[in-house]
Amino acid sequence: MKAIVLIGMSGVGKTVKGKKLAKKLNFDFVDTDELIIEKNKMSIEDIFIRFGEEYFRKEEKEVFKRALTKKNCVISTGGGIILDKDNITLMRSEAVVFFLYDTLDNICNNLKNSHIKRPLLNTKGDLFSQLSNMSILREKLYINACHFKIDLTNKNDETIFNEIIDNYKTFNLLDI
Repeated sequence: MKAIVLIGMSGVGKTVKGKKLAKKLNFDFVDTDELIIEKNKMSIEDIFIRFGEEYFRKEEKEVFKRALTKKNCVISTGGGIILDKDNITLMRSEAVVFFLYDTLDNICNNLKNSHIKRPLLNTKGDLFSQLSNMSILREKLYINACHFKIDLTNKNDETIFNEIIDNYKTFNLLDI
C-alpha cells in the first residue's frame, strides 16, 4: 500500500498528527526533518546556519526519496518540501498526499508554543506576517501537490483521522 504523505505549513502539526495517525493505522512513521537531523548529526537550524538552505533542500530531497520506498507508512514532511517540483512529482505518483491546512492564527499559536526553531521564521519579528507571506507563496504549491486538502480548523484528531482514512480508502489502497 502506498505511503501517506502529510504536507503543509511549518507548525500546522504534521509530525504530531502523523505519529498519532500512524499508530491508529498500525503504520510506520517517518519524519523527513528527523531523518535529516540524524544523518547530519545537527539540528535543522544548525544545518541552515552552517550549510544554507540549498544544502538542506538537497538533503531533504534525498531522505524523502528514500522514505517513499516504504509501504504502510505515514511520512511527515518539512513545510518547504513542495518547493522542489521533483518532490511534488514523486509524492503524487508514489503516495497519497494530504495537505493539512489550518488558520494562520492557529499555526502561529502552535509555533509560539513549540520548542523547535524554524530557520525560515524569525520568532523575534512579526510571526503572523511572516507566516502570511510564506502562505501566499506556498499555498498553490500545496494544493497542486496534494490529492486531498484537510482543513484542521475546529476539528478534533479523531475527525481529522477519519477524514484522512476515508479519503485514503477512495484510492482503494486500504481496507480497514
